[in-house]
Amino acid sequence: MRNNLLLTLLVVLVFGMTGCVKDRITLDENVSIEGLDPSFAAPLLNVTLNMGDLEQNIDDEDFIYNEENEYFALIYPKELFSLRANDFLDFPTISDDFEFTAGATETLTLNALATGSSATFTIQDDLVVIANDNDELESVVIKTGFLEIDLESEVPHDIEVQLTIPALTIGGVVFSESVFLDHTGFTPFGASESFNISGYTLDLSDGGNTSNFLEVEAQLTVTSTGNTTSVGSDISIGYSFEQIDYAVVYGNLGQDTQVLAVDTQEINLFEDPNGGVLHFEEPSIALYFFNSAGIPFFLEFSSLVAPENQVAVALTGPDLTNLPVIGGATFLGEDMLTTHTITNQGTSPSLSEMLDEGPFKIIYNSEITKNPGGETENFVMDTSRLALRADIILPFYGYADNFTIADTLDLDLEEELGLVDPNPDEVLSYEDIERVTLRIAVDNGLPVEIGLQLLLLDSLNNTVDSVFTNLDYENIFESGVIDFSLPPSDPNYGKVIQNTKRTTNIVITQQDIQYWLDHEVKKIIVRANGNTEMSSSQQLVKIFPEYDLDVKVSAKVDTQIDTTE
Repeated sequence: MRNNLLLTLLVVLVFGMTGCVKDRITLDENVSIEGLDPSFAAPLLNVTLNMGDLEQNIDDEDFIYNEENEYFALIYPKELFSLRANDFLDFPTISDDFEFTAGATETLTLNALATGSSATFTIQDDLVVIANDNDELESVVIKTGFLEIDLESEVPHDIEVQLTIPALTIGGVVFSESVFLDHTGFTPFGASESFNISGYTLDLSDGGNTSNFLEVEAQLTVTSTGNTTSVGSDISIGYSFEQIDYAVVYGNLGQDTQVLAVDTQEINLFEDPNGGVLHFEEPSIALYFFNSAGIPFFLEFSSLVAPENQVAVALTGPDLTNLPVIGGATFLGEDMLTTHTITNQGTSPSLSEMLDEGPFKIIYNSEITKNPGGETENFVMDTSRLALRADIILPFYGYADNFTIADTLDLDLEEELGLVDPNPDEVLSYEDIERVTLRIAVDNGLPVEIGLQLLLLDSLNNTVDSVFTNLDYENIFESGVIDFSLPPSDPNYGKVIQNTKRTTNIVITQQDIQYWLDHEVKKIIVRANGNTEMSSSQQLVKIFPEYDLDVKVSAKVDTQIDTTE
């Protein structure tokens, strides 16, 4: 007998398309079973689930056990944003040009030089660095970068320019390099050179007195070529910090507010809703801010939006605006953690009301302010980041009232029954089967009843048939018996005190299969409906780790074969 995946599929669907199902029972002419009867049964599934073990074994970050409150919770984590260092600090452009101009005195000195003899002149440039967002930079540790020096001269002699930047040091040694201009016989003439300044520290504080200040000195040694220098001849010196990647920046990095990109968080639980309410009494959104920059921030949500909702579309309230200041790191390499929780008490409408409508996604609109308390000393490393992770926490404390989910699956019935390219070696075919009975025995210790319906469709999505004669749902799980006699404040209030047993038979006849084939069944819709005890009166229940569920599934196959021949 070829594996009938259809029957296996039905079993798997009943239990959420998961589980350990024995999905192949094979008979051929080399197998002899003593006492084989045209009617026989085979176990397909025998599973006992303890919720405490389930928590330990499920490999899914969206499922946890909440030890503090002693019941389960679903968690949907999402990193809403991660700002890198260059998102809140851009290294400014640092470049300038300054000149030596030969006046009457300098011209007289140069023209009096014998060929090959030299004269020295010194000039200085004081640059105020224009930083972005009014940042007040005090010092920069340069990770990688270059200093470009460009020279151009109208003075017709050989020139050495020694450029010194007292504030640019490495290991206590000041940057001082020379660039040579050899007269080519024409004016103006020029030269340029690039110097690697990786690992240098640039002090922009003028010895701790200010910020954004840079002093550059140039010593010009002019060696006479015998040519005449005219009054007003210039030697131009340009310098520029290029391709700078910083390791650390220190200073007061200003105060500004920026609107963050809109981000969306999905709630997979509501991905395929088909009606009803799944109510969570104590949902929350836990916010975790990770800040490795030495800058405090303040974040404010303008709103949380559930675009699919009809009533509770947008949340506002103090939990979205009165967040704590996000603390900055106090030393290099520290990752400061700041937390905040959004709850029903701090939102309007409440978070529960928004979730009651089953939103598949929540959209966050927010803005963030740097240095909310005013000017202060900051630092930023190239590896610094400000990140926010939001955990939507849905404790299993609430109720399910006619909550329904549905999914559509492809089903090629002819292929599953072996009618396409049949195997001539098979002993049994579907034509030998009179009926198949699936028996589902459930011993349920959970406070929820679950109904199921399977609809068979043709290629045009017309309903051909249903597996259960009840047009709505066939209850597969009956809720465990719950004790509501205790006061709600009692830890044992709402607990299951007795399991409930239920047996369901699913009968599929050869006539059913032939009917499905004749009507060219191509799809199957799976609908599951859940209700907790007394959900119509919004009675709250909890799921605890000691709850268990026992499921046994067996198949009884009635054939039309004569085993005596």
